[in-house]
Amino acid sequence: MKKSIKSNQKRPKRCPSCNGNKIHKHGLSNNKMRWKCTSCNKTFVRKRKDQRDKQRFKIFLKWVDGFTIDDLSKIHYKSEATIKRIIYYFLRKDVTWGVDLNKYKYLVFDGKYLFGREYCLITLLDAMTNIPIAAKIVKSESRKYIEPWLRQLKKDGLEPISVTTDGKPTVIKAFKMVYPNIITQRCLVHIQRQIKSWVRIPPKTEPGKDLSLLINKLPYINTIKQKSLFIQEYNGLISKHKNYFIDLSKKLTINNYRDNIQYNKDFKFNKEVYDPIKDALRIKTSTEKDLDKAYKLVKTAYSEMFHYLRDKNIAKTTNSIEGYFKKIQKIKGFDHCGLVEEHLFKLIEYKVVYDFNKKVSKKPNKK
Repeated sequence: MKKSIKSNQKRPKRCPSCNGNKIHKHGLSNNKMRWKCTSCNKTFVRKRKDQRDKQRFKIFLKWVDGFTIDDLSKIHYKSEATIKRIIYYFLRKDVTWGVDLNKYKYLVFDGKYLFGREYCLITLLDAMTNIPIAAKIVKSESRKYIEPWLRQLKKDGLEPISVTTDGKPTVIKAFKMVYPNIITQRCLVHIQRQIKSWVRIPPKTEPGKDLSLLINKLPYINTIKQKSLFIQEYNGLISKHKNYFIDLSKKLTINNYRDNIQYNKDFKFNKEVYDPIKDALRIKTSTEKDLDKAYKLVKTAYSEMFHYLRDKNIAKTTNSIEGYFKKIQKIKGFDHCGLVEEHLFKLIEYKVVYDFNKKVSKKPNKK
């Protein structure tokens, strides 16, 4: 038995064919009320634009999530040309976030360069749920682009307590300018990777080997006691290799060394001044320079390394956002396949918004 139509359904004012106003009910079609115009004798179903737009947007989001145009054509019984029109209709529109930023207090920030280093996707994740709450494609991960973006987010209600970053000075300065009281936590994994690259893999020197073994413990520090032991061991390495770094401080960099070389009139080295064997020992090698930077990095980053021990909601690494960037790289069209840059950027932003709404609307499993 066919379902009855609600009596309070709005009656169309005009016929879509002849624009006449002599309209009456004419039965049902797929449980929808049909109307007939007595002027032109044509029947029609009243179409609601809001419902049509919702349906079109659902089709578009399926495409964003990885469905092909051919799949969508078969699922929704529409031609491929219609599906393409729907897709490009939304790609030309501005992306609306609709996010209540005020309730997100603990953030993770990072940037992902696209097409080499031509553009950069900067993203903020909620540290407690790993949900992307804001993203933008800019020219580079610099203060010039990050600071105006953060000021706009602040106007929209974002007032974070902390942010975890990879430690780039320009990023930290941008956050400090917009949020002077924000806690900036440096990613422990980024510190570990940087030090390991500077001491070489495998380490070439005795101080490098000792520091490499110590830095392996950094991401696993979860208590104040473990932190104290780490600092104690680090200070022990400084004392152990004190003479090595004193000798290293006396050496010149290659540029300073070249400035000190004296030439004679024939543009040849003055043998009384230049001794190739002795002077080679006075120059810092690249391994020695990097080792010196590795030891200093622990000192410079120390004040921003262990905030998470005082507040468990602060993320100690940016691993969550690194994992999210891998998902972004897998979306259809990321490799610039058939889309102009403007549409590709919109696709990426829609993907971030889609992931946010999908995770927020997802109901927790009942136990």
